Amino acid sequence: MAPVRAAIVGTGNIARTHVKSYRATPGVEVVGACDILRDRVDQFVKDWAIPAGYYSVAEMVERARPDIVSICTRVDQHLEPTLEAARPGVKLVFVEKPMAYTLAEADRMIAHCRANGVRLATDHTQRWEPGRLLALEMLRRGDIGDLLGVHVHCPGDLGELHNNGTHWFDVMRMYAGDARWVVCHVLRDPARREDREYVRGMIGFDGPVIGNITYGGFHDYRRGMITLEGSTGQIRLSNAGSWTPEMHLWLADRDATDYVQCGRDVAVPVGDPFDGAIGAMVRAVQEDREPESNGEEGRRSVEMLVACYESHRRGNSRVDLPLPGGADPLRDMRADGTLPSIFARGLGRKD
Repeated sequence: MAPVRAAIVGTGNIARTHVKSYRATPGVEVVGACDILRDRVDQFVKDWAIPAGYYSVAEMVERARPDIVSICTRVDQHLEPTLEAARPGVKLVFVEKPMAYTLAEADRMIAHCRANGVRLATDHTQRWEPGRLLALEMLRRGDIGDLLGVHVHCPGDLGELHNNGTHWFDVMRMYAGDARWVVCHVLRDPARREDREYVRGMIGFDGPVIGNITYGGFHDYRRGMITLEGSTGQIRLSNAGSWTPEMHLWLADRDATDYVQCGRDVAVPVGDPFDGAIGAMVRAVQEDREPESNGEEGRRSVEMLVACYESHRRGNSRVDLPLPGGADPLRDMRADGTLPSIFARGLGRKD
């Protein structure tokens, strides 16, 4: 089998992770990298011994002939590189999270890739983290009974929901299915902290499952925690400064009406979720099939974060999903002053 040819658009920090994971995946050859900043791409290809650097996505696709193109540009700069990369010969475009900044952008990306016969996927890395996959296996096995709640506490994330809220929305969906409604309050207080957004939301999923998300604070975002609440127990995954979580399991006391207070630790397998994500994309190309976390999946996480802002714009009212593609409440609230600008990590500007 011929090697899968991979190329990178954008040469910042996350691009280095993509190259590392491509190199860790058997049967892959990194054939090019592209950036509009010439000095940066020249240094990048030198550092990583990549055959060629390019200053145009179209030129890279034409000359390097990649099968997969990773879009590693800033959060608000995913649209145009995706449209440029989805050309004949490219089999899959793999976009960093969030897939797009707005639903309108997400819809354009999905439609353009579909029209050109190119598959589209989003790097929602938590889907490939072994501890979260173990929790999914335990849930499906019935270890905590029927799922009733999915609760996320993500303190300390820089910037706005677009930065890493999309990870948490996606992993909530991994356990609970599609969201049906959102109620949310958003607080931005530049006088208190100009690089933080505080969010408290409630999300209704299929059936009886209710989700809660608390987002924002002062500490490293990787110290997030997710709790799966079942009819007969709970699973709690708590990140302790790395991707690999600590897991704790509580089971209901059969002789009482309360939960056992101590519970027990569960050994969590260790693995690099970025390697898992890249490996999944490579297999999708090799097997000529739809990738995990495809474009529609990525759009649903964007829709959830847009719904949070829309709920706040409506005075914390319930917002039913799906939302129309043109909805952009964050832009509207910035324009009318409802939400002040904060430093937006991943955007390189105040948002």
